[in-house]
Amino acid sequence: MRSKFDNSLRLLATIMQYPPNCPVTAKQLSEVLTLSVSYIEALVRDLRSNELITSVRGPGGGYIAGPKLENATAGDVFNICNEDHSEEVETIQNPLHSVVAEIGIQLRNLEKTFLNNYRLSNFYDQKFEFSFNNASKSNGLKPVPWLQPFRPEAPN
Repeated sequence: MRSKFDNSLRLLATIMQYPPNCPVTAKQLSEVLTLSVSYIEALVRDLRSNELITSVRGPGGGYIAGPKLENATAGDVFNICNEDHSEEVETIQNPLHSVVAEIGIQLRNLEKTFLNNYRLSNFYDQKFEFSFNNASKSNGLKPVPWLQPFRPEAPN
């Protein structure tokens, strides 16, 4: 489940690198993120149903930032990725195991608080860099992808 969340964040960060109204195809996302097109389409389906991205049909079509993306948080994406998996609570008899379980619960609560306060708009504080070499035929512009792995950092 964690990789779905990480890949969804990477996908959104990539789409946010493109100018508004400049669609990105699933194939382009697949090449930049080194993921299969079918997996990209599965991620897109969930993000599109929650209006974080919008699909553009026809020649030159693809995916653009959706109406809710500007105000979305990493917590929103986490919740989308975890919709089908509710947390199971088990009864623990051993007191030592109970303490460990409580630590795990508190850690998940801290993580949720951090993610709910981390705005996705932080992803596109970087300037756009465009290359006309190997430009896509559909729009003539191709953003230079981020090379470093994407991980939000805690503000400590």
